[in-house]
Amino acid sequence: DVAFEAVGLEKTVNETLSYVRKGGKLVLIGNLAPTVPIGLQAIVTREIDVYGSAASSGEYQTCVDLIGSRRIQVDQYISKVAPLEEGQVWFEKLLSGKEPLYKVILEP
Repeated sequence: DVAFEAVGLEKTVNETLSYVRKGGKLVLIGNLAPTVPIGLQAIVTREIDVYGSAASSGEYQTCVDLIGSRRIQVDQYISKVAPLEEGQVWFEKLLSGKEPLYKVILEP
């Protein structure tokens, strides 16, 4: 099996790692922090392959279209919509991990 992690925080990376079966694959997409402690013992003993992904093949427009047409529902993942001026506050809240936040949309 393959698990994708797109947040990039220690908690979410290691939680996603815990879901990967022996011999499975972990694909890391998100990278909020420059370094993240990861459960190396789990990777080695469960023979998990770890991959990093930093580029797309041009699927952004397809994703935007699917979300715009509501064929893909994303509302459940949006924790807050806030004005751009509050951006610093919301980034700090996201990074602190003290609140159960998924995604925050900042509007100009």
